[in-house]
Amino acid sequence: MYLTDVMKLKPFRCRAAYSSQKPCAVMVLEPGRVPTTCYYVKGRLPDGLPVRSHVSTGAPPGDLKIEEGTWVIIVRHASRRWLKELLKHREKFTGVTYLKDDDIPAVLNARELPWYYALWTFGKYWKIRGLLSRVVSEVVVSTHELAGRYPEANAVVWEPHYDDTSDYHPETLVYFYHATITHLSEMRWLVPVVRRVQHAVPNAWFEIIGNGEVARMFRGIPRVRVLHPMSWPDYQHYLASVRYDVGIAPLMDTAFNRARSHTKLYQITRAGAAGIYSDVPPYSEKVMDGQTGVLCRNHRYQWVRAIISLLGDPSRRKMIHENARAWCQEQRSENNKEMNHA
Repeated sequence: MYLTDVMKLKPFRCRAAYSSQKPCAVMVLEPGRVPTTCYYVKGRLPDGLPVRSHVSTGAPPGDLKIEEGTWVIIVRHASRRWLKELLKHREKFTGVTYLKDDDIPAVLNARELPWYYALWTFGKYWKIRGLLSRVVSEVVVSTHELAGRYPEANAVVWEPHYDDTSDYHPETLVYFYHATITHLSEMRWLVPVVRRVQHAVPNAWFEIIGNGEVARMFRGIPRVRVLHPMSWPDYQHYLASVRYDVGIAPLMDTAFNRARSHTKLYQITRAGAAGIYSDVPPYSEKVMDGQTGVLCRNHRYQWVRAIISLLGDPSRRKMIHENARAWCQEQRSENNKEMNHA
């Protein structure tokens, strides 16, 4: 029995209320430079307003200045010291938004996650839950699935925002899977898939991001690059400096994963690649099979065939990437329209 089964933990209720005036400035609190901010916040900030970003894991700076009419956005986490500081200045805010892109209250029930990561994430959330209730006026989540799990939170859904900053490069045969330690199950699942592809396609390289455990998984498989985990800014610079043909996004069909969003579709498209995705939510709801990507059931032989086929067909890769890029740009336009009407 997991801890949240016993406690039946519910998300905090927003008890704060602020003026309804339009914001004059924005303050973003994030736990370092993280992709969540890029995908969900960056494209939604009102044009022309000053934006100040702060690292939310420690103490507020001693010279902190908060303007009247500030909209505060808390990305995933903020320390108790930061939340107490916000309470002191609450009369200056037009609203305080809390953004989460994972099912953080139920993280201990996600058996596919490393136990130390789940415990660490849950502990941070548990410590600040009461303060969040006093500070936050709006909860924002990344998927309708996540919003439906906690109807009492009256959460607003922000789908990820597409940031198109790369062009397609059709030369090399490289396929990749870039993910964090939260996708350790998918990495393990991929090992025999990559082994078969590498033996079938002698000029293919596979690239993955991971620690020593991931490197040991893929040891002995030819032409595999295991990149050390890097910061989000370094990763953005890195992605702009390399070329890919195919990006893959396997996803095990679990309750925790069903609350994830489709940011890997944007990641793969931005890298100039054509994507192969698990035929499960969220990808089954967003990817047009054969048009903006390839959907595969979670059977390894299907993934082996799909990767080999796509690596060997440059015209199909180009068509899929161009369609996916057009779709991503269309989603960005629709998100902009929503913000303009907000």
